[in-house]
Amino acid sequence: MKLYSFGGDPDYHRLRPAHGRGWDWRGGAPITFKWPTPELELADVDRDTGGFVPVDCLPMNSECDGPILSDFAREALGDLLQPAGEFWPVSVLGLQYWWFNCLAGVDALDRAATHADWDVVSGDWGEFRWITLPRRLAFRPEAVAGAPAVFRVPEFPQGALLAREAVNDAVTREGLTGFRLDPVWSAEEGGVRGPAGFGLDEVFEERGPGEIAPKRARARAALDFRKAHAASER
Repeated sequence: MKLYSFGGDPDYHRLRPAHGRGWDWRGGAPITFKWPTPELELADVDRDTGGFVPVDCLPMNSECDGPILSDFAREALGDLLQPAGEFWPVSVLGLQYWWFNCLAGVDALDRAATHADWDVVSGDWGEFRWITLPRRLAFRPEAVAGAPAVFRVPEFPQGALLAREAVNDAVTREGLTGFRLDPVWSAEEGGVRGPAGFGLDEVFEERGPGEIAPKRARARAALDFRKAHAASER
């Protein structure tokens, strides 16, 4: 068994609500009202390296803690993700995408074996502790074995999703673009030291066009190949 952090790779693009609006929905809470189909725009136009690349997974530069997925990704991963949450339509530069709101929470962390920096709030009601910086995470194998394909743990109340090996395999098998799945833990080797994919510093890390442009070019080529292959099968 293996676990990965789950989200979009900001080396492609980051999104934000269009027209200066905020993101008004909290990840992990079910949507119980009429959905307004938010419009999203690029948050990184200042580092344009050839225009928008419509990859299959895009992160948000806001309070949104779920990935924004393409139609193709939703179809490819739907059987894995649907039991763990819900899909809501969004518009990205006029294109149909989907916000995946992960609702599945699993008490899977082995707190005693986990090495991390913690923060604490307490009161007459008791105490709540959460991880501010993971150093080496440990999980209870029996809890992971029974977990859905994507889930959150209470020690990361928002902004961190975990994916099981089946999701990583499906992303590779289907040739999905834009995803970032960094190893976090395995039953055989335990936790990864200094696991990636959890800190905001990584999201806002400055990277030069020379590092980003080749990745975007490869993603665009993969998307063009997919489009041409689909056209040839019609």
